Amino acid sequence: MVKPGQEVVAGVSALGAYGHTPGHLAFHVESGGRRLLVWGDCAHHEVASLAHPEWSAFFDMDKEQGRATRAKIYDMAAAERLPVLGYHTSFPSLGFVTREGTGYRWVPESYQFAE
Repeated sequence: MVKPGQEVVAGVSALGAYGHTPGHLAFHVESGGRRLLVWGDCAHHEVASLAHPEWSAFFDMDKEQGRATRAKIYDMAAAERLPVLGYHTSFPSLGFVTREGTGYRWVPESYQFAE
């Protein structure tokens, strides 16, 4: 129903994130000039998946496409310093991605309230 590049509703646009499942999408959520990346199942583990984006999970239906998607999505998140809402990450599942060696690292955002 929704294709990459399409706007789902105002401020929410789809990105192709194929590999885990056919048609898997990630989303950019934009408001007030700020953007959040919701990457769905692009990472299966907040340490291993990012440190070794070339590793495939058993559940990836198209392992080669999954590797390409992880490379693209992780690089975009790190290069653009996008906040990420990621499945399979520690509560509150919100953080950032930084480059580390040949891979990446998940940097969780604190869920502590600021005064």
